Amino acid sequence: MMALSAGGRSDYVSAVFAAFLSVTILTTGTCHPESYNEIVNRVFNGGYRTSDVDLDKRLEDTLERLEGITRKDVITASARYLETSAEVAGGVSPQCSNDTVLLVEGLIDRDRWALQFLDSFGKPGSGLLLYQLHWLGSYDECNSIKVAVEKSLPDNSTVITEPFRSQYCMAYYPVTAQMVVELGTCFPDSCSEKDVAMILNGVLTEINLNLTVSSVSCKERDVPILCSCNHGNLTVSSVSCKERDVPIDSAASVVIVVLAIFALLLLTGTAFDIVYIQMPKWRSEELKVPVSSNSKYSADLLGLSGSSLSSGEHTPLLSEHIPRQADDVYTPGVGGKMILAFSVYTNGSKLLSTKQSSDSLRAVHGIRFISMSWVILGHTYFFGLSMFANISALPNLLTRWTFDAIDNATVSVDTFFLLSGLLVAYLALRELKKGEGRINWFMFYFHRYWRLTPPYMLFIMVYVVMFKYWGSGPMFPQTGNDPSCKTNFWVNMLYLQNIVRDDKQCMGWAWYLANDMQFYVLSPLIFVPLYFSSVLGAVAAGVFLLATFITTGVITSYYSIPAGITELMTQAPGSVDYMSKYYYKPWCRMGPYIIGLLAGYILYRTKCKIRMNRVRIFI
Repeated sequence: MMALSAGGRSDYVSAVFAAFLSVTILTTGTCHPESYNEIVNRVFNGGYRTSDVDLDKRLEDTLERLEGITRKDVITASARYLETSAEVAGGVSPQCSNDTVLLVEGLIDRDRWALQFLDSFGKPGSGLLLYQLHWLGSYDECNSIKVAVEKSLPDNSTVITEPFRSQYCMAYYPVTAQMVVELGTCFPDSCSEKDVAMILNGVLTEINLNLTVSSVSCKERDVPILCSCNHGNLTVSSVSCKERDVPIDSAASVVIVVLAIFALLLLTGTAFDIVYIQMPKWRSEELKVPVSSNSKYSADLLGLSGSSLSSGEHTPLLSEHIPRQADDVYTPGVGGKMILAFSVYTNGSKLLSTKQSSDSLRAVHGIRFISMSWVILGHTYFFGLSMFANISALPNLLTRWTFDAIDNATVSVDTFFLLSGLLVAYLALRELKKGEGRINWFMFYFHRYWRLTPPYMLFIMVYVVMFKYWGSGPMFPQTGNDPSCKTNFWVNMLYLQNIVRDDKQCMGWAWYLANDMQFYVLSPLIFVPLYFSSVLGAVAAGVFLLATFITTGVITSYYSIPAGITELMTQAPGSVDYMSKYYYKPWCRMGPYIIGLLAGYILYRTKCKIRMNRVRIFI
């Protein structure tokens, strides 16, 4: 047996965390109700199962029809279709038809700009029988084309003109209901999505392939257009037109001005800090003149306080007022403190410091890193499914027990709930002890809200307005990922987006912040009884846990919600309700947080010191 002091506290905290994490897994209800083989069959029965003979035959038939098509076939069929299309009512628009004729003529003459149009088209690559059906082509080549058409003048001279520009369009051909060929194309910018789809279907018909394009998504330079239409065999289900050069709108201008103001504050605060705080310190060090430490604020800024750079879990939840004393060292007033709050030098030194106080929970940082890596790994797989080139490898991965960590990566989020509850209980109980059972409840809640909300709202503003300027490409959502933010941002300010208007959440991943804030609001109902009586606190925690268990069971049973995220890819009953009815809801996710509160109580009562042998630590 050995006694763990400050040096062995990390091992003890890790052991306590591991023990409570085991209980957390039980509270989440994450498990496989059926064998992996049954899950795999359900997931891939809708279109991705490699053993589906009908699907394989349909794909092979499609590929056989594509074989033998030459550039000459495409050019000839395009010309023949355009000739007849102009005579058909409701056909391709005249301007698009004229520009496409010029393109076809350029292909016949083997003009370089015209060949670039065809060259930028997506083409089948390797892995077709493994369902590699994302034929994106070259987005950059299409958008960089400089059309050069010779135009004859009345004096028999010629001039090079640019009658149209290029635009990148994405066409979709469905093999099955869940499997779609994505084909990148390049057309004149005078062609609408409907025009492009009609031309592609007309060309395919002329070649007698008996294939039709279901929808087209064009990336052009003009204002985005959203439409939905039906025309015979043509079915445009969705359209996303993208501009080549996105103009700076008024909202973006406002955001840039706000960011510029913050940049100015950073420069001013840093310069003020260097000149009035840091330089006197450096001069005193050179002259070996000790700086008076009577001023608590100055000592912190000058790095003389032992805890100034080691703030962490040991820092009180509620800041205390420290009276400023007279000192020979410059002590800034209220305005100076506000400016110094923006100092990159001081804030950067605190953020990058690795110093830890003796009573901090250092093991928590390692747990955070592991959990964050786990979250990133799980999201990489889950959100990348629609674009993976080797999607056919997924069934084999799902049969491996080592894939469980990814298949059930939702537990990684529960570790953060557990950590949050642990830290809240540990710090709040210390505050209660310091105040002899009393605490400033207004500051308890206000400090939490004020610490999170300003940077949270700033990020929403920048993200919603500036996202479309951050990238480009055939798959980049240039119009933004969160159209609901413009009308529902206020719900995020109240941390209620997982309950109010949860079907139109702004920044969907912020559901975690809403849950964590709601748990924080309710946490005193558990840690306050724990402070006065361990039995009373255990009863309070038990009531909350029981309520969470029952609520989760009733909801999952009523809506037939599946147990794991793998089944979300199926058409099983309840799969569409997994996120909205279970995953986002605080009454289904509070279990790990409650376990964290109990873990924090144990750390508080034992003062992070306990007798444990190595076997117990390992377990």
